[in-house]
Amino acid sequence: MDAQTPSYLLPYIPPKEFVKTQKSVLALNKISGAESNEINNASIEYQNKLKSIRAKFDSQRSKLKMDNKILKVLTVPSTSLPLSIQLVIENYTPQDTKHAPSKRAFARELLTDYKIFLLQKLKSNPKIDLDKFIEDNMTK
Repeated sequence: MDAQTPSYLLPYIPPKEFVKTQKSVLALNKISGAESNEINNASIEYQNKLKSIRAKFDSQRSKLKMDNKILKVLTVPSTSLPLSIQLVIENYTPQDTKHAPSKRAFARELLTDYKIFLLQKLKSNPKIDLDKFIEDNMTK
């Protein structure tokens, strides 16, 4: 009896065949390991390439937004809403589900109202630092 062959396999697989199969399994494991390494390396390369592409376009967007205050206002994300408005959105549950807007529509309306408010601020004070104003109002 071959010491490497488990006893429960002996009735089904001859010891020489088991050793040969075991060597093939080791070869398959090496191939799988190499494949995994290559896939991981390609994934890391791809992620880095995506990051550089995103950075390039983000910097282009930032330049446009810095030069144009109206564009900056129109592209304000909902995460820049003051905390009090974010809480109103979070706690919004329509009483009349047939006629009341959905939570998403309600949030969109509030964001639009906030953008209009910012445009009014910009119109009344063209030299306003919008980034600072938005940041200062985040916690209100």
